[in-house]
Amino acid sequence: TKAQKKRKGSGSNLAGGCKKTKAKKKAEKKKPHPGRIGDPRMNLAVQTKLNDSNVSLVDALLAGGFVFPDLGKPGIKQGTVKDTDNVTVYQRRNQLLRRMRLAKEKEE
Repeated sequence: TKAQKKRKGSGSNLAGGCKKTKAKKKAEKKKPHPGRIGDPRMNLAVQTKLNDSNVSLVDALLAGGFVFPDLGKPGIKQGTVKDTDNVTVYQRRNQLLRRMRLAKEKEE
């Protein structure tokens, strides 16, 4: 029928809505808050390190509440020691450094 041909050639979306660009969809998804709050232990470790830059990264993690049962045992490398969540000291230190960098960028 003529109505079907008209709809087919119009280029409009059959569902009745218009197509949105990726940029518009991305802009709609932005939230007013920055995202996840994060692990409170890591937040405390970041605050500890920012308050006193002389504190080592591992000490800041310990002050934050992370528990590394094998830390300090002979024959075990510090970077391979895992916490109670089965995450290595190496990964926790990297995350702490990243979070500190972000915190300092926010201040600027």
